[in-house]
Amino acid sequence: MYQFYQIFICLLKFDFFCFVGVTMQLLIVVLPTNSAEFGLTIAAIPVVLTLIAGCAYAVQREIKWCDLCTLSSVSPANLSPG
Repeated sequence: MYQFYQIFICLLKFDFFCFVGVTMQLLIVVLPTNSAEFGLTIAAIPVVLTLIAGCAYAVQREIKWCDLCTLSSVSPANLSPG
């Protein structure tokens, strides 16, 4: 069981790293400040960070329903094509 915990924590760290990297690239390099996508990207930062923190909390405390809720809310973002 501890191996699954370690794998899941590793995936959360990787998810956080990729999110921060892509978001910073979008905000600094790609998006103009007057576009709607710029505002949506900034608005998504606290939402995603809260979901990742909630998922890490649920894994550490072994709260199954909370873990499933956070994973199900993050899953559509991972499945989006772009």
